[in-house]
Amino acid sequence: PPTVPITVLSDARCERRECDTKRQVAGLKSRIAGAKITEVDYDSERGRELFEKSGVKMLPAILIGREIQRDPDAYRSIARQAKRQGDMFVQLVGRFDPTKGEWIPRPEVPIQMLVDERCKSRECQSSGRFVGFVKRGAPGAKISNVDYSTPEGVQLWKQFVAAAADAPPAKGRRGPQAPGLPIAFFGASIEQEAEIFGRLSKRFTKVGDLYAFQLGPWDPTAEICDNEQDDDNNGQVDCADAHCADQIVCREEQPRKLSAFVMSQCPYGVQVL
Repeated sequence: PPTVPITVLSDARCERRECDTKRQVAGLKSRIAGAKITEVDYDSERGRELFEKSGVKMLPAILIGREIQRDPDAYRSIARQAKRQGDMFVQLVGRFDPTKGEWIPRPEVPIQMLVDERCKSRECQSSGRFVGFVKRGAPGAKISNVDYSTPEGVQLWKQFVAAAADAPPAKGRRGPQAPGLPIAFFGASIEQEAEIFGRLSKRFTKVGDLYAFQLGPWDPTAEICDNEQDDDNNGQVDCADAHCADQIVCREEQPRKLSAFVMSQCPYGVQVL
């Protein structure tokens, strides 16, 4: 296996249990066969140099060399936990601020989940998994639901739509994403949770002092095609509304007709046919 330099950057002044990196080091050794681990204290010239270079704000931190990319299995195992910073991957462990010489407690992070109780789609029903992910990354999260049917929900929606229209496309997208629900609105204190903030930041939309993260495509202003109500107040109900023309619930049934789209010589496609 390739040799992978790993530096454990810590501060001897931190005596909290969370500053003990033995468990993290043991985990790295079990996953990275070529791990070559060095421990460096902040109170040294090399330590302060690494602190500045890595861009971390708190310690302990584990700095993994780019050589990890030469070991695909090991790289996959740390990719979700470490953030790329220059020519290294950084994994945060503790919350000790070496510039102040003190432990920084977890911040309280208010999060408003803008939802629509009318939405029964998979995206709307699975937002609980996202909430679980957030709570693991930000234990101080204080989550509340705001339904679109309330004045507060409508106001949040309008603010998000306006902000999204002015925001540049997210990385990897050719154009702007159509606004939709659910949306998680994070308070500014999420910035203090560096790890989860870094993982979500590419898809954040700034809405005033809040950070908005869109989870689904549900448009709360559009006609719902099977509830026998005029949801968008245009005088057309369900399938009579132009918005519903392409929805499967409104398609005219054509008995004994099946259109199959298959790639030529695809073995699985052949089996299906």
